[in-house]
Amino acid sequence: MQTTVTGIGRAARRTTGAHAWLLAALVGALAGTYLGSCTPAYNAAKSEEAGAVPTDLEDGTYSCNATNSSRGNGPYTLECEKSGDRVILHFANGGHVTLDIGSQETADGHSWQIEASHAETGDSWELTIEE
Repeated sequence: MQTTVTGIGRAARRTTGAHAWLLAALVGALAGTYLGSCTPAYNAAKSEEAGAVPTDLEDGTYSCNATNSSRGNGPYTLECEKSGDRVILHFANGGHVTLDIGSQETADGHSWQIEASHAETGDSWELTIEE
């Protein structure tokens, strides 16, 4: 690549090869930005920025208030372990109950209302989880 100086104190100019390189670099940068915006991670981040509310509570362990609405027992403040479409309620005495999630709703992504049922007894439970 040749460099030609057009005058004292003026910036050096590169000939044709440099212009092609600059154009290729700009096109590559723009294409990378566009393609990067097509990834699931990018789209998820944009949804969070836009204030999108999640539709399912993430799997994990939470403190929850649980009421057995079939028997009128509760509310209990318990540790709840959510995994997929199930919730395990851990009682202070060491016992636990595994429930199948029927529905889960949130208005803000931080406070969840979950309706679940016990497969063996048929008991219905209402859970409230605050993240």
